[in-house]
Amino acid sequence: MKTKFFNLSLLLWAVFAMTSCKNDEDVTTLPTLSFEQEAYSTLENETSALQVKVIPSVEVRENTEVSFTVSGTAVAEEHFVSIETKVTLEAGEKEATIFIQPINNPVIDEDKTVSLKLAQSETYTLGDMSATEIVIKDNTSAASDAPVVQFVPLEQTVTNAYLKQAITVKVGISEALDHDIQIPLTFSGDAENGIDFDLVDINQDNTITLAQGEIETSFNVQVKFHQEVGLDKMFEVTFGAPTSTDYVFATEENITKASVNIIDPKVDFTTVWLKPENLFLYLFDDQKQHIVDQDSIFQVKQQYQKEGGSFSNRSLFPYVKVNSEDENMWASHKHIYFKGVEWYDESEKQRYDNQLGNIFGVKNLFSKTSYIEGYGQTGASTDSMMRFVALDKANTAQGIVIVPEQDLIVYKSPESVVWNDIKYEDSRLTKGDVSKSTNLNEIKIHITGEGTYDVNTGEVIVTISYECEDADFIAENGGNTHKEVFKYISNK
Repeated sequence: MKTKFFNLSLLLWAVFAMTSCKNDEDVTTLPTLSFEQEAYSTLENETSALQVKVIPSVEVRENTEVSFTVSGTAVAEEHFVSIETKVTLEAGEKEATIFIQPINNPVIDEDKTVSLKLAQSETYTLGDMSATEIVIKDNTSAASDAPVVQFVPLEQTVTNAYLKQAITVKVGISEALDHDIQIPLTFSGDAENGIDFDLVDINQDNTITLAQGEIETSFNVQVKFHQEVGLDKMFEVTFGAPTSTDYVFATEENITKASVNIIDPKVDFTTVWLKPENLFLYLFDDQKQHIVDQDSIFQVKQQYQKEGGSFSNRSLFPYVKVNSEDENMWASHKHIYFKGVEWYDESEKQRYDNQLGNIFGVKNLFSKTSYIEGYGQTGASTDSMMRFVALDKANTAQGIVIVPEQDLIVYKSPESVVWNDIKYEDSRLTKGDVSKSTNLNEIKIHITGEGTYDVNTGEVIVTISYECEDADFIAENGGNTHKEVFKYISNK
C-alpha cells in the first residue's frame, strides 16, 4: 500500500513539473516577425493600395506595436500616400498590414522604390525577411482622351538670312490644363544654333512652358546674318520624348515638326545690269591709261519717277560694282583722275576730277541757288548701295532690294566763296579729294530705302527716303524729309 502511494505522488510531481515548464516557456518565448515577401511591385496608376504584410512566428497574446523605417527613391505625397512608420499586430491575429497607396504622378520618370525595414524591439525578434522593397512602376501612357499637343503650322518657312528675322514657332494644345507643363523639343539640321540662329524664350533644357489655362505657347528663332552668300541651311524642331501623361503628341506629320529654311542664294546680275556691254570704259589713271579694275565697274541707266508715275532718264548714269565681301550687294565707285592739256577748255588744264556716280540723285535735292560740289558727279561713296534679297531659293530672279540705312556726304560752297573762281585750283590742291577742301562745308544726308528687283523685266525699283537739316534741302511739307522713286535698268 505504501509503495502505491509513493508511485502516485511521483506521477503527480512529474505532471506538475511538466506543466510548470510549459508555462515558463510560453512567457519567455518572443514572436519572430518577418515580411510576407522580400519584394513587391505595383503600378503608379493602381487605384487600390498594395498590402504589405508583417507575419509573426507565433500568435501574440496582446497588442504589439511594430515600428519600421521608410526609405527609397519614392517621395511621400508625390509618389505614394504618406504612411505612419508603425503598425499594430493585434492579439490573436496572424498578420498586420501596411498599406502603400501609389499616386499617379503625370510626370514620366523612372520607376521608384519604397524600402521598409522592421525596427528592433524588446517585444519581438526579427526574422530573415525583416526588410522588403516595393517598386512603383512609372506610368508612361496617357489616357486615350488626353489633350493633344502639336505645332501650329508656320506661315513662313523660308527666310533670307540678310533680313535677320525672328521666326515665331508656336505650340498649341487641344484643351487647357489646370497646371503648367513642360514640352520637350529637339533641334536638328545643318543650321547651327549660335551661328545661324539664336533661340529666344526657351528653357535651358530645350523645353518650353505651356502655362496653366493656356492653349498656346511659343518661342522665337532669331536668324543671324554672317555674309555667307549662297547660304542654304535648314533646321527642324520636333517634339522630344513626352515628359508627362497629361497630354499626347499629335501624329500627323505636318504638325509634329516645324521647319525653317535659312537662305541667301547668289543673285545673278550679269544677265541684265552688269553684263559686259555695260562695262564703264572711261576710267583712267594720271597718264590717261585705263585703270586695271575697269572690268568690275559698270554703268547702269538711272530713271526717276515723275508725277503721274511715269519714269524719265537722268542725264548722268551711276557707276556700280559688286561688293567684294558681299556678292549680293551693289557698291558705288569713286574714281579721281587727272585732266590734262588735251582738254578743249584751257581753263580746265591740270585739274583732278572726282568721278562718282550720282546713285541716289542727291544733287537734285538742293535748290538751284545752292552749289553742291563733288568736282564732278556727286553721290554715295559706299559699299552698301543696294542689297538684293531673294526670298525663294528656287527663284532668285525676283526678290526685294534693301538700301541700308546710312549717311551720304555731299559738299556745299558757303555764300562767302565764289566757287567758279576757285574750283579748279581747289581740285589741284586736294588732288580731287573733295573731303580735304577747306572751301566747302560737309553736309550729311541720312537715307534708307527698299524696293524690288526682277531679272526677267530687267528692272530695279527702289523708294529712297532722305533726311537732311540743311536749309537748302528740298524737303516736303516744310520739314526735313523727302522721297524719290528710282528705276535702274540696263545701260545697253
